[in-house]
Amino acid sequence: MVDQDNQYENREIEKQTNICLPNGKLNPEAIGWSKKPIFLSNLSGNIFRKKLWNYWCITGPEGMFSVTVSDIDYAGMIFVYYLDYATGRFEEASELIPLARGIHLPDHPRGSVQFENENLKVEFKVTENSTETRINLDWKNFHGKSLKAEFIVGNPVEMESLNVVVPWSDKQFQYTSKQNCLPTKGFFLLEKDGLSLRKTFGEGSFACLDYGRGVWPYKASWNWGSFSTMIEQNCVGLNIGGKWTDGTGISENGILIDGILTKIQEPIEWTYNRKNFKDEWSMKTLNSDILDVKFEPFFERKAVSNLGIIYSEVHQCFGRYSGFIRTKTNTIKIENVVGWAEEHIARW
Repeated sequence: MVDQDNQYENREIEKQTNICLPNGKLNPEAIGWSKKPIFLSNLSGNIFRKKLWNYWCITGPEGMFSVTVSDIDYAGMIFVYYLDYATGRFEEASELIPLARGIHLPDHPRGSVQFENENLKVEFKVTENSTETRINLDWKNFHGKSLKAEFIVGNPVEMESLNVVVPWSDKQFQYTSKQNCLPTKGFFLLEKDGLSLRKTFGEGSFACLDYGRGVWPYKASWNWGSFSTMIEQNCVGLNIGGKWTDGTGISENGILIDGILTKIQEPIEWTYNRKNFKDEWSMKTLNSDILDVKFEPFFERKAVSNLGIIYSEVHQCFGRYSGFIRTKTNTIKIENVVGWAEEHIARW
């Protein structure tokens, strides 16, 4: 199934397609990419190897907020973190759910998610006409504080997104839907002993959804970079990846301008210092000038989890992108645009 000649980069899927065959193996007709989330995640079998998550990251002019619900087949994990750009204040908490009991993730990015236990309640509720997702969180003991969050994320029907099915083999594969530039408003509120911190997200705030469904190898590593912003009158989003798609014939690289996706059909060259992730990063297309950006981190989120058979080490840097992106119809200069870039190593 693995192909070195990128034959799948030119394969645009245009009709609704199941990613799996009835026996749980990868459907060959699903390999490729789409501008709409038309793949259905009909995962079955593959006991303890299925990985599912809905990751939301909301960036605003002053800070960011992220919440994730995940199911890695033998455990579930809910994690939340926020960052204030000016002060560097950052807090993160996670909750391990044994055997992912009570977590039910939908087979489509426009599906709703809900989980509740004695400590927290989280909901990603998609409205009936699918034009909004309402994110609600109530975490009773978030490092000794109460955390509440409410966000309304717009899902413009006409907006395109980056959707790819990546084949490692007919037994190991991943569907990812990266949805940038989703207009967002809302807030989060921390309270303890009468003291409170409230952060409001309004004009200039965007959400990014990382929807993932697949059957993974036990060991994996990847790079991921992303931003959503307004540049003059254009709404611009970028999604780039690396490592995990190498040799598969497809990548997760794309540019979104005013709701129109341009698929980058070549690898991205990532250059960064693994001994100091806060040094400058460089990302550029390998064979063209479509993408040539630098990334200057101002904060490193380092998260290490070692639960025996489960190991995760992530260096997610938040910082500012500068450089150029080019499509057939646009050349856009990027200057000090807030986003993130990361390296992640996992055994799971």
